[in-house]
Amino acid sequence: MRNRILSSLIALSCLAALPAQADELTEAKRADIMRLLKSSGASTMADGLLSAVLPRLMQQCANCTAEQKAVLQREVTSTFRDNVQTPDGYLSRLVPVYAARFSHGEIRQLLAFYDSPIGRKQVSEMPVMMREVNEASRLWAQSLEPKLRARLQAAMPQPAAQPAPK
Repeated sequence: MRNRILSSLIALSCLAALPAQADELTEAKRADIMRLLKSSGASTMADGLLSAVLPRLMQQCANCTAEQKAVLQREVTSTFRDNVQTPDGYLSRLVPVYAARFSHGEIRQLLAFYDSPIGRKQVSEMPVMMREVNEASRLWAQSLEPKLRARLQAAMPQPAAQPAPK
């Protein structure tokens, strides 16, 4: 409980330190941010979230029948996908994040990039690249384990010897 309170306080202090909104969030800017989110493949992040949530839900349904598991998978997947672009959906919730960090002019520049051939290529390659980056990151972290173990063993204070029981 104490950790949750501390985490909440840290999060609130980080939010208070955010820079002021780049410029006013007009309807035109909101529409351009939504176009940017669609062009940049932001909806695939919702698929990534679905990929993280669904296995956990399936584990909780370990004693379910195959039919119940199929229904769970179908309904969770369709609920996620049906609500990505709704007025209170995933993309709409990202609008303030972009609005706080980019001016309308910068949003237009990003749109120009994502509407260009190289921008479209970047969007199409990103899912595969992210899997490869995640794998490279995992292998790198794994390669550090022996070094980390050795450093911790050398740096860790040794417990005092306990007297032998009489």
